[in-house]
Formats: sequence, structure tokens, C-alpha cells
Amino acid sequence: MNQQFALKAVVLAATLVFAQASQAINIESKSAVLYFNADSSIFGSPATTVEPWNLVNGSSSVLAFCIDPLTWGIPSVTNYGASSYAPSELVRNLYESSYSQIFVGGVYNENKAAAFQLALWSVTNPANSVVLAETGGVFDHNDEISHDANTWVQAAKDYQFNGAAQYSYTEYKSLDHSSQTVLTVSAVPEPESWAMMMVGVGLVGFMGRRKSKKSEQFAA
Repeated sequence: MNQQFALKAVVLAATLVFAQASQAINIESKSAVLYFNADSSIFGSPATTVEPWNLVNGSSSVLAFCIDPLTWGIPSVTNYGASSYAPSELVRNLYESSYSQIFVGGVYNENKAAAFQLALWSVTNPANSVVLAETGGVFDHNDEISHDANTWVQAAKDYQFNGAAQYSYTEYKSLDHSSQTVLTVSAVPEPESWAMMMVGVGLVGFMGRRKSKKSEQFAA
């Protein structure tokens, strides 16, 4: 009976995974900040508008950032595959030190998000591939965006990681290479939350085992 219970648990887990994988995943424009600075450059071209995304999976929507700046981003592409992502030290440090800055008073700020996108490109690509002048931006907030991006890149370089990550990472890749590869993060539960989760799992297992034993006694 215990084996049957374990088999049912495996089947249920596989069903949940399949249900999640079968959801149509697409990206949508999160915000369109006008950014242009001829003195700045991204891979040798004048730095232009950067666009964070909403990544939509079923009824859920999460903030996503491009980690593939050489591919044009196409909204509503649905053929995405998800996989875990192991960040480099600089990417991890950038998220640990500055990701929370995107939300001002808990509210999403599109200028801060644009700055974070530029900072992310700076730390995921070879040195000097993204050069951001802090003056000369054409539109309102352009200089502030460049300043924030440069500040956060430096903060990532200076950050002392204590071994306790705040985030886990998921990469979403366009399966036919028709759009950008994007990165999302989710908060890592606090130790107390992990403990409560393990207690819950243990209780479920205990109840299942107890039920199995009762069934065996009844059958006997």
C-alpha cells in the first residue's frame, strides 16, 4: 500500500509539472521608456530605448529582463521554454544589491527598471560592451537612468555576498530564436518558511502512511 501511495504522489507531481509546461508562455511590453544618448553605446551603437517585459504564464505575470540584447524583442511570442538559470557572480550581486530599487515605495518604477536592464546587460556581456554616459540624454530622466545603471553595476562589483541568496532564477528562451531570451527571479523563502513547508510535507506523508496502515489492517 505504501508503494501505491508513493506512485500516486509521483503521478500527481508529474501531472502538475505537465500542466505548468503546457501553459502558453508569452512576453508583453512592460513599459516603453524613451532613452537615447549618442554619447552612450550598446555594442558600438548609440544607446537607445530599453524595454523590460511582462512574462505571462497562464493567469500569472512576472517581471522579466532581457539577457539577449543582440536579438530583437517581439511581444506575444508564445513558444518559450523555461529552465533554471545559474547566475554569474556579478549577475547575482546585481540582483542581491539593486533589484529591489526597481520598486519605489513598493510600486514598479519604469525608469528604475530601464536602468536595471542596462545594468544587467553591462554585467552579462564583455567589459565595455555597454558604455553609459551620465549626461547628454535626449529625453527626461535619461541622465538619471544612466546614473542609476552605472551606480548599480559598481554596487554589484563591490557587493560582499554572505552566502544567503534572496532570489532563484529562471531563464525563458524563445524556442525558435524569434525573440529575446529573458530572465525572471522569485524570492527564496526564509528559513522559517522552509521549515513550515517541510513540516507540512511531513504531515502529508504521515497522514498518507497512517491511512495506508489502516487500510492494511482492515484488509487483514
